[in-house]
Amino acid sequence: MAQQKAVIKNMDHLGLIAGMVDELKIKETIDKAIPSSSKSKNLSYGEATKTMILNGLGYVNKQLYLTPLFFKDKPLKRLFGSDVDFSWFNDDALGRTLDKLFEYGVSELYEKIASRALKILNLTLSTIHLDSTSFHLDGRYPNQEIREKGEDCEPTPVFITQGYSRDHHPELNQAVLNLIVGHKAGIPVWMKPADDNQIDAEAFANIVKGHINSLRSANDTKTKVIADAALFTSKTMEEFKKNNMLFISRVSSKLKKAKEILKNHSKEEFIQLDENYQAIPYVVD
Repeated sequence: MAQQKAVIKNMDHLGLIAGMVDELKIKETIDKAIPSSSKSKNLSYGEATKTMILNGLGYVNKQLYLTPLFFKDKPLKRLFGSDVDFSWFNDDALGRTLDKLFEYGVSELYEKIASRALKILNLTLSTIHLDSTSFHLDGRYPNQEIREKGEDCEPTPVFITQGYSRDHHPELNQAVLNLIVGHKAGIPVWMKPADDNQIDAEAFANIVKGHINSLRSANDTKTKVIADAALFTSKTMEEFKKNNMLFISRVSSKLKKAKEILKNHSKEEFIQLDENYQAIPYVVD
């Protein structure tokens, strides 16, 4: 009898990631939103996206064209639930998938994935947090040069530029990520990149009008929105009132009424919330 040669496959932590991708129906959501136009393709867009998630969370930090090598020693049938070949994960297939995701709209697609995940996990959004954060980038970008010259350019995802720096490095190029997160679970339910010089007050007002009301409709109770002072604008307050929503925010000290309150009350009257914040109750008729 011929002796069979043992074959070792490395799964590591990827089994947990693949299991969660399957449980949250991420592949199915993508394939429903972006169905493949050709039956001859080995991978659907959902399967290719799952491939990139596994590769990205494999912590190897390799170029896209090296993805097949990453999966060469992995138990692919266990990870994907069917017979697949590592050569299918080439940069052409993954590149086409990234193009399709961009054409559809990554923020819109992520919102669909998150909404379905919340239903599967039986989570409700009674309270959500809205905020923006910045990331600095190194290098020089074509759209930055075009903007400096005052010329028009084709639409791009974001403009890489300099603006207010939360890291106190205004000399660095930056991009912004707007984010909505569920309070209890801490799960991001919506996100979208933006130009670094965005005005948060305007951006938050547009987000409230375009997205938060759709999140509210899935709940029986009033959704509470928590954000910083950029949320407190007349436009945003009108949206909250119209959609019967609640909010928690810090009133900007630049407002006339806020200046009067600060002027008419001493520091001793304020309640110490923590080492950074003080507050005073005030009811507006």
